[in-house]
Parts: sequence; C-alpha cells; structure tokens
Amino acid sequence: MNNNGKYDLDSNCKSLIMDYPACDNPEIIDSIMKHGKKQSYKKGTIITTPGDQIDSIKFLYSGKIKVVMNDSFGYEKVLYILSNGWFLREGLFINNRLTSTAKNTTYAEEECIVYLIDRPAYEILSKETDFLQSLIKSCTIKRSVLVNEINNMTFMSARDRILQLLIASSQKNPDKMDSQWHNLKHKYSHQDMASILGMNRVTVSKVITALCKTGELRVLNQKIQINHKLL
Repeated sequence: MNNNGKYDLDSNCKSLIMDYPACDNPEIIDSIMKHGKKQSYKKGTIITTPGDQIDSIKFLYSGKIKVVMNDSFGYEKVLYILSNGWFLREGLFINNRLTSTAKNTTYAEEECIVYLIDRPAYEILSKETDFLQSLIKSCTIKRSVLVNEINNMTFMSARDRILQLLIASSQKNPDKMDSQWHNLKHKYSHQDMASILGMNRVTVSKVITALCKTGELRVLNQKIQINHKLL
C-alpha cells in the first residue's frame, strides 16, 4: 500500500500475470516465425513437465501459458502466466548444457500457438540485437518476479496479497450499472488465487468473505468486483 492508502499496481501480483509482451518487434516476430517450428496446443494441454530435456526456446505467439511448481503432496504454486510475446525455457537453453532439463510444469491456459527455436534457428536469430535484447528482457523480468514473490510471501499479509492480485487485475472502467464498482479482467476461482499466491484455498475464502464485509469487495453474479476507493 502506498502513502495515499492505495495499492501499488506495479506490484508482483501484476507481474505474475504477464499481459504485456517481452518481444513486440514485428520484424523479430516475423523472423521467429520464419526460422522457428510452429506448434499448436489446445487449452489444458501440458506443454512441459519436470525432467523434459530442453532442446529449444519456446516463443508464445498467441494464447496464454501457465508455469507452475508442485510439491510432493500435489500443492501447486503459479510462478507466472505468460501471454503472447514471451519466451519460455530461454535461460536453460542459452546456458548451452546438453543435459538441461525442465524444472517446472507448463500448461496451456487457453489455445496457444508456439514457435520452437532450436539451436540452428537460434544461431540465425541471435545475430539480431533486438532478438537478444528481448531474451534478456524476458529472463530479467521473470527473475524480478520470483524475487518479488519471495519478498511478498515473507513480509505481506494474506489480505494485502489478495488485494494486490485483484486490484492489478481490475478493469480501468467501472461497471456500467454501478460506477462504484470495477470488474476484473480475469475471472478467478478461490483455488486459482490460492495457486497464484501460494496459499490455502480456505485462507483465500476467509479473506474474500472478510473483504466483502468491509465493503472493499463484493461478489455479484459469482463475479468479484472491487470498490473504486481502492483504485
């Protein structure tokens, strides 16, 4: 929360859902499409699992991909959700170890088109400065996201972290029927929020109920809305 009593929209929760591209250069995207191998994934498809060999960089041309880590008990923590214009597995690939393997699981959150950049394609594309800068940007932002997430999980309350996530996902324009309330760009279940924030679903449900009682949130037609005073 900043000095004005409102929540910082440049928070980690906004960064977790990367709805801005790491690469938006049309010429570089055209080159990736030219030299990469196109693959399509249906919604819900598991793209990579821990232990898979990393033999290419994946460039997300369209759709959304969720990257998660799981523990031995089956609990899931979302690391980030990537939208079009992001790279996947670039760090391990660039490290150039033939034994590099995936550490996390990735899913297609919605129907996706991905271009695979193998070693020959990478050698061609890496001659372009803008391509390399996009890879650096992708790696750097992901690292910052993970560092910030550790900070938030260590020092922030469950209430504040949930509010950050919802405010960062809020639509700019208020509800047409009631200007006091703003809808979300993403529809989250309590389990979705638990996975993104690394919490128990019961904790999320209790916090949402409490925020509704204080008038900071409301649930209308099974959709969460945010009071404009928080924005």
